[in-house]
Order: sequence, then structure tokens, then C-alpha cells
Amino acid sequence: MRVVMNKIKSFVKNPYANLLVGIAFLVSGLIETFDSLKEDIENLNFHGHHGIVIFATFKVLIHFTEVFEGLEYVSKEEE
Repeated sequence: MRVVMNKIKSFVKNPYANLLVGIAFLVSGLIETFDSLKEDIENLNFHGHHGIVIFATFKVLIHFTEVFEGLEYVSKEEE
């Protein structure tokens, strides 16, 4: 059981997996938002997909920077 839990933890903490999930949320939210964005802003009529777009944008930015920090670390180690 402990082996399974450790594998789940390593997957959940993986920046690549988190980046992929963030991008999936962002794309899903943008698809939902795209059709009604202008009307929603004019009427101040916000729904869950607007929150998903905001949340996903921050998640993607956070994990994007983590991935690049890791790549910089690896490239410095190879020098």
C-alpha cells in the first residue's frame, strides 16, 4: 500500500503533470468562456468556467516556471 501511495504522491507533485492538468483546465475554461465572454462581462454575469480560467492561468504559470527552473538546474549540472 505504501508503494502505491508514494507513486501517487510523486505523480501529484510532478511539475509536468501539474502543467498538463493546468493547461487542460485552461483550455476547457476558455472553450466554455469563448462564446459568451463579451455578454458575460457587459452583464457582470460570471459562472464557474470564468473561475476555472483564472485558476488555470495561475496554475500554468506556477508550474511553467517550475519546469524551467528544473531545466536550468539540469543544464547547469551538465556543464
